[in-house]
Amino acid sequence: MGITRIRLSIFIAALAAMSSFAWAQTPAAKTLEQQLESEYALTTPTADNSDLVTTGAVLVLQKKGLSAGAVSSKVVTQNTYKDGQIRAGAATAVRRFGALPGIGLVPGVGGVAGGAAGAAGGSRDFVNGEKLYVTKITVDRSKDAIYFDLISDAYGDAGRYKASLRFEFPRKLLASADVAAVDQTIAQVFKVAPVDQNAAAAPGGQAAVAAPEPPMAPIAPPPPPPADPKSISLGQTTDEVVAAMGQPEKIVKLGTKTIYYYKDMKVTFVDGKMTDAQ
Repeated sequence: MGITRIRLSIFIAALAAMSSFAWAQTPAAKTLEQQLESEYALTTPTADNSDLVTTGAVLVLQKKGLSAGAVSSKVVTQNTYKDGQIRAGAATAVRRFGALPGIGLVPGVGGVAGGAAGAAGGSRDFVNGEKLYVTKITVDRSKDAIYFDLISDAYGDAGRYKASLRFEFPRKLLASADVAAVDQTIAQVFKVAPVDQNAAAAPGGQAAVAAPEPPMAPIAPPPPPPADPKSISLGQTTDEVVAAMGQPEKIVKLGTKTIYYYKDMKVTFVDGKMTDAQ
């Protein structure tokens, strides 16, 4: 009886060990943040945001109304997406108020408005089809919101622009890691552009490989050198002349003379020796 209990205890311990091992081998489920960063690959800018170190996903804007401030601005340009519309935040309102015609002439208001607008810096409104990069994704479950920190390409002397876009979601939706439910809202604002395999990558990325050049056509061999000019001389025998000139077109015998007629020449032989050539 005691042996049976010992065997049962050993079996239970082994089963527990196997279960623990299997649990340890199961990969942990990805968080919502990890899934979003996998789908919307992050871009890393330089410390001053003037350039891009590594380039992630290129996001194509699907809605108008996104406002972004100059990267040198100390004020974050915030936007909110809700009910199908992007609404700009306070920084954009301050810039627009400070830029109103004649606002600087209003006593007690012009200076304050101008100072606030100056602190907010320059801005730019983006429209459908323009491209942006996401540098950070934050999931705030307590506020049912997801934040995308964005940066643009450089626009000439104006440089790059940056902004924050807040996506609002129904209460408790972000408690799960259901990225598909979140994507339904984000996809209304951004589409990820397909990777162009032929274009060179942005700064920090890998450049596209250039196509190999077509092989060069084979070079024709040089023509053979011209044949040595045929030469004959007085005193040569008929065999020597024939060896140099070939067979004559006609042969005429006149007594002791034998005349070989060639195309451009006639050769006279006397007693088998060449005596003349004309």
